[in-house]
Amino acid sequence: MSKKRYVIDTSVLLHDPTALFNFKDNDIYIPLAVIAELDKFKKGNEEINANAREVIRAIEHLTTSGVHSEGIDLGQGGKLFFHLPNAKPEERSLEKLMQQMKEPFADPVLLQYASFLQNQDSTIATSIVTKDTVVRILAREQQIAAEDYLHDKAKLDLHAFFKQEQLYDVAPKIIDELYQQGVVDVPADFGKIELNQYLVLRSTQQSVLAKYRKGKFQRIKEIKAVEKIRPQNYGQQFLLDACLDQDLTIVAALGKAGTGKTVVSLAAGLYQVMEEEGASTKKYDKVVVIRPTLELGQQLGYLPGMEEEKIAPHFRPINTAMHIILGKTAVDYVGREEWIECMPINFVSGDTFHNTYVLVDEAQNFSRKEMKMIGTRLGSGSKLVIVGDPFQVHNPYLDEKDNGLTVVTDRLRGKAKEFAYVILDKGVRSPEAEIFADLL
Repeated sequence: MSKKRYVIDTSVLLHDPTALFNFKDNDIYIPLAVIAELDKFKKGNEEINANAREVIRAIEHLTTSGVHSEGIDLGQGGKLFFHLPNAKPEERSLEKLMQQMKEPFADPVLLQYASFLQNQDSTIATSIVTKDTVVRILAREQQIAAEDYLHDKAKLDLHAFFKQEQLYDVAPKIIDELYQQGVVDVPADFGKIELNQYLVLRSTQQSVLAKYRKGKFQRIKEIKAVEKIRPQNYGQQFLLDACLDQDLTIVAALGKAGTGKTVVSLAAGLYQVMEEEGASTKKYDKVVVIRPTLELGQQLGYLPGMEEEKIAPHFRPINTAMHIILGKTAVDYVGREEWIECMPINFVSGDTFHNTYVLVDEAQNFSRKEMKMIGTRLGSGSKLVIVGDPFQVHNPYLDEKDNGLTVVTDRLRGKAKEFAYVILDKGVRSPEAEIFADLL
C-alpha cells in the first residue's frame, strides 16, 4: 500500500491524544492553526482539556531538536509536518505565523492546507481526518478527500448486534440433559458461538436458559429474586447470572432505556455486599457506582455545597434505583459508605478498588480512555459491570461506535474468558417509555 498524507484536525487530537502515532508509515500534516486551537483547550479539568495538554506535551517532545522542513520521524516510517499554508519556507515570517495563530477557527485553514498539498503533488493521496462532520462535508464539496478517525472505533454493526439471534432450536435430548446434568456438549453442527455467550435453547416442548463456556452449554438456574427485584424476562435473567457469576469479573449490559439495566445490576451488587461478614452471598466489601456528570439541555451552572451536595443531582437515578431495590428500608442505606459509594469519574484516577463491585452506569457517555482508566483501577477480588444504551450518547465528543461501552464490548467479546455481555431489548419501565425508546 502506497504512503498517504493525512491532514489532522484539532477534533482528532482532542479525542485521542495518541492519534499522532496511529497512522503507521503515513505522513501527518498539522496546520499551525490546529496548535493554536489546542492551546485554547488546555485549561480545565475535563477529559478534553487533559487530552489537549497531553498532545501539546507530545508535540513539544517531538520538536525538541527543532521543526525540520523534511519532517519529524514518528517511529513507524511516517513523518510529522507543520505548515503555514501557501507560504514558502523563506516567506514564513513571524508576522504571518502570528496571524495564523490568531485564526478563530482552524477549519478554513485545514481545508486550504489540504487543497494546497493536493495541488502540490496529486500522485500522493491526501485526506483530511476529522471528527467534525461539517468539515468532512465541506471538504468533499471542495473535491478534497475527508474521513473520520477510525482507530478507536468499534468494528461491530450495533444494529445487527442488537438483532442477533438469542433463541436457538435444539434437539429435545439436549434440553433434557441440561436439566438433568446442568451441562452438555455443544453439537458439532450448532454453528458459530462466542465465549460466555448467553442464549435460550428450545425444542418443540420446552426451553432452557444457558451460556456457552469451555466448549459446553451450561444451564442457568432460574433466579426468583435478588433483594426485591424479580427478573422480568430472560435478558434480565442473563444479566443477574453474569453479575452473580464469580468467574465473570467484567460484564457489559447493553440495552435501550427502560430495560432494567441499572436496577438489576445494582440489585446484584447490593445482594453480594449487604449480608453479614461470612454469609454465603457476601462477595464484596462495597458497591462503587460511577456515573458521568454531563448536563443535558440548559446548563444549571455551579451547584452550591460540599462534594456530596454537588454530585447528588447526577446520582439521583441511583437513589431512585435503591428505593426500588430495597423498598422503604432504602433510606437506611443511602449514603452509608460501608455499602455503597457514588463516585464521579474525576475521583477515580489514582485509586484502587479491592473487593469492590464497581458499577459504571451510563457507560456510553464515557470515552475509551476513561473506561481504560476505570478498568485499570480494579484490584484483587473486584468486579466491573458497565451498563448503558449505545444509541443514546449525550457526550458531544463521542458517538455510538467510539464510546466506552461499545468499544469495551467489541474489544473483549469472545477474547477474554473473564468477560460476558448481555443484550436487553425488552422494556419493563412502562408501555409509554417503550414507545419513546422505540419510535423517537
